[in-house]
Amino acid sequence: MDEGKVSLGPIPQKVKWRLFEITNSLCEWCGTTAVDCDHYPRRSQSGSKNDTNHLIALCRKHHEWSGGIRNMDDEVQYQEFLKWKKQLPLHELDKIRE
Repeated sequence: MDEGKVSLGPIPQKVKWRLFEITNSLCEWCGTTAVDCDHYPRRSQSGSKNDTNHLIALCRKHHEWSGGIRNMDDEVQYQEFLKWKKQLPLHELDKIRE
């Protein structure tokens, strides 16, 4: 492991449940059923934590997009998704959910 980087490990189940409770189990990008949580900022970035202020609820497709996996037919939507994600307020996600 690189010096200065902290491994967060898996997201605790109770934190996932709390996030899904906050978001009504909906993908925060498209509003369909959320099945995954994604760290924001990425787990490898400084300041990321396993709490709801540092996680976004996403459907399977958008969780894959968050990791850079996509079908090139969706490139325009993918680029819009990236712009949306970059505009999210770091460490203050719960504030925009109120």
